Amino acid sequence: MNNKYELVDLPSIKAAALHLTIPRGDVSEEMGPAVNAVLGAITSAGLSPIGPMFAYHLSVSDTHFDFEVGFPISGNLASVGKVRTIDLPAVSAFKTTHIGPYTGLYEAWSAFGAEYKARYPQQTRKQQFREIYRVGPETTLDETKWETDLFIPISHS
Repeated sequence: MNNKYELVDLPSIKAAALHLTIPRGDVSEEMGPAVNAVLGAITSAGLSPIGPMFAYHLSVSDTHFDFEVGFPISGNLASVGKVRTIDLPAVSAFKTTHIGPYTGLYEAWSAFGAEYKARYPQQTRKQQFREIYRVGPETTLDETKWETDLFIPISHS
């Protein structure tokens, strides 16, 4: 974690995505095939991703993740298997960046969540948070250089 925090406005995006509800311990073995399925569907539609991979978490429990994994696209994608087009809403969010391997994301989210609660005690943390994988294994095999942006939605009241 880089300990830099900021408020940002995320735009709405159209994306090709695959929905996963999986045990927390299975995420590392499920992500690869899911990413390949999404990229295959995008390619078969004659499209290309227009941004980095993301995870849009719908809910999290002590035992499972329920999320969409996908890539922003500019065109229309007919459903291919379980891959479909989704629209992520525009949202104001509290942001930080985790620098390092994906195995450090749990610790990064714990620290980020604590910082969020300290800065925004009046906010109710929403389950629908995002991760954007800006630098990862497709860019460099050096895990210490991987960058994952973490976002928690903020309500303006």
